[in-house]
Amino acid sequence: MKRDWDKNELVEQFGLYPEEIIFLGENSGHNQLGKAILFKFFQVESRFPESISEIPAEIIEYLALQLNLPEDLLKEYQWQGRSIKRHRHAIRDYFGFQTANLAEQKKLRQWLIREVLPKEHRASHLEELLYQKLKEKRIEA
Repeated sequence: MKRDWDKNELVEQFGLYPEEIIFLGENSGHNQLGKAILFKFFQVESRFPESISEIPAEIIEYLALQLNLPEDLLKEYQWQGRSIKRHRHAIRDYFGFQTANLAEQKKLRQWLIREVLPKEHRASHLEELLYQKLKEKRIEA
């Protein structure tokens, strides 16, 4: 995820719509903010962050402001455990995504070998093409 966002980009990419706030539910503050961050990160990246360090501070600040919560509540969010697993599952369902099973992994590998690698060898571009394909197929990256 890019690190610097201007105000227009924040509003466009991380603005919470009423139906999204309803989806976030009536959780405790830290869980509501954590779920909002996962939700918007997934909406933009089609994957979940591996840790809080992937989230630029301005995004955390903007989401907390919209939820009328102090951003330091995020320190209480559990990045391991049952809550985050439930949040991720609900977010995948909301966007109609699934996790990659072995059959899908095999299809993706074959696609890369047959259609992509003969034409492209730059690692960064290969990664970009793979993420695009995963997003098309609605598979979590």
